[in-house]
Amino acid sequence: MKYGLKEKFSSFGYIGGPHRHIATKFYVDQTSHFRICEKCGVKYAEDKHSFGADGVCAVCGFSPVYTDGLEYAYDAETDSYAVVGAGAISGASALFLPAYYDGKPVTQIGKQAFDRRRDWKSAVLPSSIRSIGDAAFRNCRTLERINIPSCVDSIGVAAFNGCFELKEMRIPASVTSIGSSAFSGCSALEHIEVAEENPVYRGEGNCIIERSTGRLVVGCKNSRIPQGVVSIGRSAFYGHGGLKSIELPEGVAEIGMWAFAECRELTSVTIPASVTFMEIAAFWGDIALVAIRYDGTMSAWKAIKKQEYWDQHLKNYAVYCTDGTVDKDGTEHRN
Repeated sequence: MKYGLKEKFSSFGYIGGPHRHIATKFYVDQTSHFRICEKCGVKYAEDKHSFGADGVCAVCGFSPVYTDGLEYAYDAETDSYAVVGAGAISGASALFLPAYYDGKPVTQIGKQAFDRRRDWKSAVLPSSIRSIGDAAFRNCRTLERINIPSCVDSIGVAAFNGCFELKEMRIPASVTSIGSSAFSGCSALEHIEVAEENPVYRGEGNCIIERSTGRLVVGCKNSRIPQGVVSIGRSAFYGHGGLKSIELPEGVAEIGMWAFAECRELTSVTIPASVTFMEIAAFWGDIALVAIRYDGTMSAWKAIKKQEYWDQHLKNYAVYCTDGTVDKDGTEHRN
């Protein structure tokens, strides 16, 4: 194990002798943290670690228990490390990332760092982490639990794509960027929360919604889409196998690419008359979908701009309109 000093604290003064001690760093060991005066070299302000629920000291950020053998890359611009791989680790059921490596903070989880790991059921991230890279935990099919620390500002594209067993997600106020398909294929996902103080996203009805645009960016099998949503984002519900029915509220105008694709248990959808555009493959592969309830006329349904493959691999569904029914092949049956 490696441990070292805290780099990111501001100057700290402490009167413990003939002069005011000055230090900008925390030194740590397994049980305590302390400072060393940069003027006289005296060790001072020693105290025991105060560990939170995530196993990280709330004062200095040290994590005494973490997974050995991980691969790191140094970033000279930020004077910190990124975790870039799991190395030869095998057989562990949990991942514990350290807050420090070789005396420097660990601030990033790199692109595809843990792609396709099939052994971890849980992952504990320290408070030093600022970003989770593209596909960082993609296809970690056994991962059930992970914490997003309160200093993370970005979650990359497909970061948790294909985490079949991931059950819940809590987004802190610090997260201001969530990449497309970040939670696609998370078929067990059933609970989503967003901190009320988050300036970019809000959480409602087990959905993550972009405040400025009204775009729903992440949903789950228990989502109830609230009023105020104007578009369903790319891959928002992709691969959420437990989703059985969904109702889009009035005001939704667009259904994005792959928005509900591969929702293989989805049997019915309610679409409001406000929808004007469905992007490519919006409902691709929804093999159980048999009923689309549309709150408009048959002519209005046919007037919706639908890109190619929007209903690819659907069976013989029917669209129930206010004045009749439209079959998959376009045949109309008036009331």
